[in-house]
Amino acid sequence: INYAFDSRYLFEVNMRYDGSSRFAPDNRWGLFPSFSAGWRISEEKFMKGLPIDNLKLRASWGKLGNNAIGNYEWQAVYNSAKYAFGGSLNNGLAITSISNNLLEWESTAITNIGIDFATLRNRLTFEAEFYNKVTDGILYRPTLPESLNQFTSPLQNLAGVNNKGLEITLGWNDRVGDISYSVSGNFTYNKNLSLIHI
Repeated sequence: INYAFDSRYLFEVNMRYDGSSRFAPDNRWGLFPSFSAGWRISEEKFMKGLPIDNLKLRASWGKLGNNAIGNYEWQAVYNSAKYAFGGSLNNGLAITSISNNLLEWESTAITNIGIDFATLRNRLTFEAEFYNKVTDGILYRPTLPESLNQFTSPLQNLAGVNNKGLEITLGWNDRVGDISYSVSGNFTYNKNLSLIHI
């Protein structure tokens, strides 16, 4: 859904409902929505007469899923393996990895809040944006104790990562005769935090 009340207000909604056979039937489907909104303040009547070409506030939030795992991680399957019989090694079948039918979608939620500004006939521009990106339920394979080293550790939704920060960009766009030029500089601050859920 993409809707503009008028030139001042913008609003958009998206919904994803994704399914993957890489998860057990009870956890196969995931709903991943996203929203965005904007307010063009420079189009308001009380801004008329001010030396501002563009002033816009914007905000968005969205969620996406990740199913980047093997096809049979949630099922106990047999693979070729060696076993001792009659004093020699023989070929056979055995369960060599531990399955996990509780696996779920890994999800990433991103929040953005920003402001866009332009003045002097759009020659001087300024943008600032705060973001917060949270990835949860990261599919992680923990270490098994040595007594189980004949098995492959099962994937689990154990890990999480949080990235948040601020980006600021200041630019100048102009023209000298037939030559157009632009100069910009930016500042970025980011904080990263990793978690393992035990």
